Amino acid sequence: MTRDLVTVNITTSLEEAASLMESRGFRHLPVINDVGTVVGILSDRDVQRARHPGQMRPPSTGEVSAFMSWPVITVNQNLPLREAVQGMIKEKISALLVTDDKKNIVGILTTEDLLQKLVELLPGSSALDKVSYSPVVSELLREVQASGL
Repeated sequence: MTRDLVTVNITTSLEEAASLMESRGFRHLPVINDVGTVVGILSDRDVQRARHPGQMRPPSTGEVSAFMSWPVITVNQNLPLREAVQGMIKEKISALLVTDDKKNIVGILTTEDLLQKLVELLPGSSALDKVSYSPVVSELLREVQASGL
């Protein structure tokens, strides 16, 4: 779980939020309202859908509120990890906000956090070979991602 949350306001522009995500290497940003309550979450998929509109989203004002996912699914920090993971699988989501017993947000649990934990538990090396590809393949991959596949 990542404890140091970075959030954006519901009125933040999509491009400003996307820029923050890209510069900080985030795939998810909790979205808060003017009183600091979490009201949604913006994922890299939400950004891709917004940049490449399809039939799933209405025209937007350009604010995060038009593209964020909601309602936000939360789990208590005392929930066993297995149950949190099962919830992510069942809901087909890649991030959960984690709360304390008073329902205050204390962190975010993402598939990347889970994969990092898996790497720590598995024996052996973590060397990966990178395969280079052309700009044409890169553009094709962007289009596939934008389509939600």
